[in-house]
Amino acid sequence: MVQTAIRTRPERRSAAEIVRDLAKVHGVRYERSALDEFRHAIATLSDAEVDLDEIEQLIVALMRAKVISAEDGMALSAAHIRQKA
Repeated sequence: MVQTAIRTRPERRSAAEIVRDLAKVHGVRYERSALDEFRHAIATLSDAEVDLDEIEQLIVALMRAKVISAEDGMALSAAHIRQKA
């Protein structure tokens, strides 16, 4: 569903707009979990620190809430990264 919107109409709405709208409609917000804290600590120790931006965090939250599939999450993430560049 989401993948189709990204692939067929990327010029109309950015991935960020789609993600924000999905989160708002479904009442989803990102909350850092204990596993997120653990991953962050490991990444910091390995000098591979990667901080997710607001949209990436919302994509994680939407997948956790089962609003979007992992496949849709990857498509949105890829589109978001492309659009940021």
